[in-house]
Amino acid sequence: MNVLFITHYTGLGGASVALLNLIDGLKKEKREINIYVLLPRKGDLEYELTKRSIEYDFIPFCAGVISRDWTCSWKYPLKQIKNSFFQIYSALKICPFIKKWNINIIHANSTYVLCGTLAGKFMKIRSIWHLRENISSHFNAVFFPVPFLVKWIFNKTDRIISVSKYISDIYSDYNDKIITIYDGTHVHLQKDKFDIHGIVKILYTGALNTGKGIFDIPLLCKAMDSIELEEYLIYMVGVDKEKLEYFAKKNDWDPIILDKLIPVSRFSRQELDEFRNKMDFFFMPSPDEALGLVTTEAMMMGLPVVGVDSGATKELIGNNERGYKYSAGNYIELGGQIQLLLGNRYERLKRIEMAKKWGEENFTVEICSKKIFELYVELVDKVL
Repeated sequence: MNVLFITHYTGLGGASVALLNLIDGLKKEKREINIYVLLPRKGDLEYELTKRSIEYDFIPFCAGVISRDWTCSWKYPLKQIKNSFFQIYSALKICPFIKKWNINIIHANSTYVLCGTLAGKFMKIRSIWHLRENISSHFNAVFFPVPFLVKWIFNKTDRIISVSKYISDIYSDYNDKIITIYDGTHVHLQKDKFDIHGIVKILYTGALNTGKGIFDIPLLCKAMDSIELEEYLIYMVGVDKEKLEYFAKKNDWDPIILDKLIPVSRFSRQELDEFRNKMDFFFMPSPDEALGLVTTEAMMMGLPVVGVDSGATKELIGNNERGYKYSAGNYIELGGQIQLLLGNRYERLKRIEMAKKWGEENFTVEICSKKIFELYVELVDKVL
């Protein structure tokens, strides 16, 4: 079986890490599968594919989404038509690779990639579309091609996978047969210290934008003040110090908040696990997280999660049995949850174990790759 992945992004963010984890899982069991990848440009993902001996190439890629701001322009209908033709053009560019590699299944690795289904129909092979993003609220974007083409792609894709039930619900108006398969998570070690003493160390891994909940950082500080806890630090992984200082000044953050923030350079996934082991809890304020690979990784290794009660984070934490939820903007509730986390060791350990157990049942690379491989087999065995 030959599978072609198409990705819109070549950095090592969540979608790329999820793709690499899936590739590792598919290859690990020595299944009869050959994997190929088409990239839109050069990037760090290339190195990781080369390291895994995965053959890849490049195609001119046209994203299937656009900022909602453009929809107000009188030129927008014309741009929609133009983008629709570009989707067809991208699909035609994929076709020679389908012939070259004798592909059986196209697997579009992102909500942004609409051309995979078109290429599959042109070449009469099966297609899968992996919905990993909430383009509407997380990116303030909409599908770009004409509505007819978008609906056609949703209806004609052989299988649509979402990374969470939250994402399935968002796109259910287009297609109510979306399958939820959580991304596989791999952690390199387990947290070995669960007692909290001295300065409370909090981990945040989001970027400096509203989509990642950055404006809940001052809320977190306010919550800590509400429970009269002064000895704490917030470690912000992947955030540049100068950019943080500029952002804080631009948004009139109290200088006292900056004293609590420790920018940390970006890590490899293994180094991030080692860093997590030194933390006391993970803070996930992103209001529209599609899944949150960093959240599932924290849960799997035994780091308590404090997260906003929305998006897929709500789904992961459940009714607080696997973590600590707070309502968006409610610093009193956030403070109460942190106080419970820090003050009740028995409850903390209980929720950690529940999170790990649930993760082992849903988030391992083996479970994810097994489910997706079974989907491949089902599709290939069906007569077109």
